[in-house]
Amino acid sequence: MELLRHIILYFTLVLAVPCAWSDPFCDLAQRQCSGKWELMTNLSVALNNDSIPSNALKPLRSSILQIRDVLDIFPFCFPTQPKDIWRLLRSDANVGYTLLGDFIDLQNVNYSATAELKLKLALLGWLELFTNHAAQYQYQKYFESPDISQLYFRKQSEYSVMFWGNTSSVPSNATSGLDTIGLLMVCTGSFNQTSLISYLRQLPQVGNLASRYDTLCSFSNLTTVGNANYMHDYKKQLRALLNVVKMFPDALLESTNTDALLQLAAQCYAILDKTHATIVPYLYYLEAEEPVELAYSEILVDKAFYAMKQWLEANAWPDWLMLFSSLII
Repeated sequence: MELLRHIILYFTLVLAVPCAWSDPFCDLAQRQCSGKWELMTNLSVALNNDSIPSNALKPLRSSILQIRDVLDIFPFCFPTQPKDIWRLLRSDANVGYTLLGDFIDLQNVNYSATAELKLKLALLGWLELFTNHAAQYQYQKYFESPDISQLYFRKQSEYSVMFWGNTSSVPSNATSGLDTIGLLMVCTGSFNQTSLISYLRQLPQVGNLASRYDTLCSFSNLTTVGNANYMHDYKKQLRALLNVVKMFPDALLESTNTDALLQLAAQCYAILDKTHATIVPYLYYLEAEEPVELAYSEILVDKAFYAMKQWLEANAWPDWLMLFSSLII
């Protein structure tokens, strides 16, 4: 019952927080940190040596993603001295997020008992290390106490390519929080007003999605590792954009199209996610050299891939990107 309560809490957790235009950037970080650590900790209690309940995995993984996203959106608000806890915490969160994803994929793949045990031990090993690091470096206190008095800068290579690592722009204390979120989504470099990409206003996330759309739809299949990874990265870029919008809907201009466009984006992410779910077992069987399972998996990948392409074309996906860019401040 306790696990169920935390799962219900996860699904009712609202990412958006009320914002005023005058609110400083790191004030927004402070509000986004509230409650996330406790939720993640409570969900992680379900993992133990005896069992790893499947209904706890996705909520736990999503709660870790929320923490990682806050670290990626607000890296400038977390102190670098005397030790850069941000770097270590983000790395630990990223490892846990990846391992949980691998374990969730067990539901779609006929893993051997040995492979399943290996994943389970890796996941439990990460949890022990994460717990020890959390105590040693006071992760919760660090995460829940972003500095609102100054900004901290790291090498650009340390920022996530889904967020600040994809633009040379950086926040300033002279800029409001929502303006800075807009800066994150809108790269303010100069561009040719008459170019095809100009309507995207050089958005780091949306700009990449637009420029990579034709490549994605030019694939004849997704049964090569390179094509599969390309589609997966496309999905992650869309998720990153949607997560920023969920956190800060006030960073969008009001429009009669807003709800419809966001719903369309969510549908697009769902179909990309469904497609990726068919690729995971295919790549596993390819590496394991299991021809019977591989042949069946290839059929499922092809069906999902063509359904995805039909959806993208039927819903005028590039046009959606154009409309969406017009909503961003």
